[in-house]
Amino acid sequence: MKRVSMRLTRDDAIDAGLAVLALALSFSVLIGLNQRSGIDTSLAWVLAGLHSLPVAMRRRVPRASFAVSMTAGFIYLVVGLPMVCLGLAALLMLYSLAAATPRRESIVGLVVVQLGLVGALAIADSGTQADTMVGNALVLLAMWVIGDSTRRRRQHVLAEQASAAQRAVTDERLRIARELHDIVAHT
Repeated sequence: MKRVSMRLTRDDAIDAGLAVLALALSFSVLIGLNQRSGIDTSLAWVLAGLHSLPVAMRRRVPRASFAVSMTAGFIYLVVGLPMVCLGLAALLMLYSLAAATPRRESIVGLVVVQLGLVGALAIADSGTQADTMVGNALVLLAMWVIGDSTRRRRQHVLAEQASAAQRAVTDERLRIARELHDIVAHT
């Protein structure tokens, strides 16, 4: 198990900013909903926070952040709250899972999100149209593809760096062997 460092980095600041942005977008929708409909949205505020704030930890603990965020998002949808509040955080979390975990694991995450979205909306009887569901599925798939290609690109760069380091070691050994040969041969 990898230890989580407590040192804050530039990426941590970016993730915190993204979490605050996702939370602000969710809260702005909830404020409008509360003013228009008069519905008690206290549970929605908590769930929106639990869905958005894990974005701040998405690079450090991607699996746990994904699990907390998506669970809150599913509950949010099941109780019949507007899906628009979940957009940014859900996309960032799916991207992060695909970028940070093995492909099989991230595919499971993608399938869980896709099926969970359909199931939560069916349970909530939200009346969401099929074309909206297909559009949401395609956007989620696109974010997963982008995250997966980011992970593959990182792996490729690391493999190239390891190969270059191995070539440098081999070249140095050959240089030393030639020098030793020259010294032994000419003495």
